[in-house]
Amino acid sequence: MYLIKNQGETNRLGISVSKKVGNSVVRHTFVRRMREIFRLNKDITIQGYDIIIVARNQAGKVSYDQLNRDYIKLLKRHNIYLELK
Repeated sequence: MYLIKNQGETNRLGISVSKKVGNSVVRHTFVRRMREIFRLNKDITIQGYDIIIVARNQAGKVSYDQLNRDYIKLLKRHNIYLELK
């Protein structure tokens, strides 16, 4: 995950998936999952960033739940995760 501060008040998502991840069905499934994870977690994310996700070779074999956990872990690592009380 890479972050770039943008000039807006919302976050934008960019996803890069190589052919090494799998065929087009696998790649597009990964992209759809990441878009949904991004959408569902926008309330717990500090706004004003462009978030770029770069999929690694094993990304096509990971479950939705594991992708969600990893996404939140990366948000915390980049200090854009909001702790909801």
